[in-house]
Amino acid sequence: MRRPEYLQCRLGRWYVRLRVPAHLTAKVGQQHLVRALDTDSETAARERRWVALALLWDWIGAQTVSDVFRR
Repeated sequence: MRRPEYLQCRLGRWYVRLRVPAHLTAKVGQQHLVRALDTDSETAARERRWVALALLWDWIGAQTVSDVFRR
């Protein structure tokens, strides 16, 4: 069965996993950002993923904007 988008289960705990845009991988130092959802329930993880993803997307957006202003 395919896992819900952006979700990853490791040792019974749920995490959200987001790929870092190619132009930021050197700055971030990794290709994926992973954040714990603090649950062992897939149902709860499905609900919590959007808040975690919004925070990650905001962080990535801030990194991209700060790159523009440094030029």
